[in-house]
Amino acid sequence: EYYVKFTPLQHLNLSEIKKVVSRLTTDIVDPQAQTTPIKVKDLTFDETKQHGFITVILKEGKNRQIRRLFMALGLEVDELQRTRIGSIYLANLKPGEYAEINANESKPN
Repeated sequence: EYYVKFTPLQHLNLSEIKKVVSRLTTDIVDPQAQTTPIKVKDLTFDETKQHGFITVILKEGKNRQIRRLFMALGLEVDELQRTRIGSIYLANLKPGEYAEINANESKPN
């Protein structure tokens, strides 16, 4: 799971952003990478400042997949932060830190 701050490459309103973002959940936007549609939630968009925030959930992540998908849809990723791996939330970990996990946490969802 990732938290993404993005900016559209052209001026868009909220309904246009919703249409663009919905393509992430239904279309294979990058056929060359053979990526599957992804889940999105918690979309917010400031039409005045022309930037938004969204949570993206990947089934399987590929190298720079989120950045490529957003760019293919005319959205530039300004910030990208991983917030969860499987059932493990990363909010309390600082860069370079790690936490030991138990057997239940290491199982895929």
